[in-house]
Amino acid sequence: MTTGTNNPTLTGTGAWRCRPSDFGEHLELTADQNAALSARWEQARSDLGLLDDVMADVLRQTAEFGGTSREPEHRLKALQAFRVRSAGQLASRVPLGKITERVVDLNRYTLTFREEHLTEGVERAYALLREKGFELVPGSERDTWADPLHKALHTAWQWGDEGSPRKFEIQFHTPGSYWARSKNHDDYVRYRSSRYRRIGADGRDLPSRQEERAVVLQSERYHGIPVRDLESEVPPERKPEPPGADEAVRFWALYTNDHAWSRGRLPRTVFRRRRTPEHQDDTEFSPHGFWSVSRAMSRSRDARDDDPPHLVEISAEDAERLLQELRGLTGATGW
Repeated sequence: MTTGTNNPTLTGTGAWRCRPSDFGEHLELTADQNAALSARWEQARSDLGLLDDVMADVLRQTAEFGGTSREPEHRLKALQAFRVRSAGQLASRVPLGKITERVVDLNRYTLTFREEHLTEGVERAYALLREKGFELVPGSERDTWADPLHKALHTAWQWGDEGSPRKFEIQFHTPGSYWARSKNHDDYVRYRSSRYRRIGADGRDLPSRQEERAVVLQSERYHGIPVRDLESEVPPERKPEPPGADEAVRFWALYTNDHAWSRGRLPRTVFRRRRTPEHQDDTEFSPHGFWSVSRAMSRSRDARDDDPPHLVEISAEDAERLLQELRGLTGATGW
């Protein structure tokens, strides 16, 4: 079985610069940075045999729920992709040690279970992994079934020394959500490409309307796929408290990134979350005068994002005032 390794001989210790044909062509690594990242990638490659055996056993024991492995060729992240993302993070002043310590998706697996057995399949997989000595990475469990652009359960698992545990990622899907995610991948790559370019000085960017069209298209591909609430389907002792009535509509000031917030710059716009027992609606107020689908909240919590947005919760009154200042509109929070 092949993996996305690029050329394994490239794991050298010299300085590295992104190829001109790739997005993020301005990105580069020093020799020391490249050596540290290459060593971390080599460690992940050496873990493949163990993890492949573990996942094969998980699939055997979840076969009754339709457990299927997807994209096995991508179970090792390509070294070039790891370098590009890490160089982008370094350009955004993320410390090298933090990058190598927190990366969870160098080894990554995608599992699907039949729609009607997703919960049972996930619960069985969790139990099997824990029996084998793996633990969830704290804070890594992200249920994005309410996300209009990427419906899945994202998890990261760790094992080994407590001080420097080894980590890998598992995404859980239904066949339908996996199909939509696969179709959306090209749009995601285009969006990610524009984000890497923003780090540089060449000024190229996706036009905002083109980016919004890509977001709408990705959302439409999930039409008809049920919104799962895995938290409500797990045993009662694991259920969280439901949100209070005052949390039905909440607002955040949305900054481009943490740097913009720390420098005291104005927020880019307002992010709004509407919640009901059946649905969660995440939107941000666009420059064109309407609320559009947004992944800002999930991106802000994703440790893999090279330049995540920064959100600061504000009151409805402050959101109204901010939209008046940014867009010259009144009453927009209720649209």
